[in-house]
Amino acid sequence: MAEYGLEGTLLATMTFPEMTDLVMRTFLQRQQMIERKALELFIKEPIAKGQGNTKKFTEVDTSTYARFKAEGGPAKKASFGVGYSKLLTKKRIAFEIDITQEMRDENRYSEIGTLMINLSEFAPNRIDLDATHRFSFA
Repeated sequence: MAEYGLEGTLLATMTFPEMTDLVMRTFLQRQQMIERKALELFIKEPIAKGQGNTKKFTEVDTSTYARFKAEGGPAKKASFGVGYSKLLTKKRIAFEIDITQEMRDENRYSEIGTLMINLSEFAPNRIDLDATHRFSFA
């Protein structure tokens, strides 16, 4: 035997499904991204526009402190050496998203906003991952 009022609830649910949406939704303002720490270990030096895409870095190793010199005597020669030499090449990285006509027509602007916010994190994440790989696999 049915309880009173149950038929009305069932009828309203089946007739007007948009009035009784039982889907639980969780909205994220932005996706949780990784914490970037590898770049803190590197020296960042930009290559200006129009200066090519490569830059050579050479470490020169010299004496740090001067030595005692006796009066009238000769000064000691400073030690000097080349530690390493690296030729770095600049590269561009990119990512894109698609904003479809359906997203615009179906009022999914919060989803579009989330995609755009997440898009701004992808390039810095790639740079940090590459920096991590330099330590791990070099």
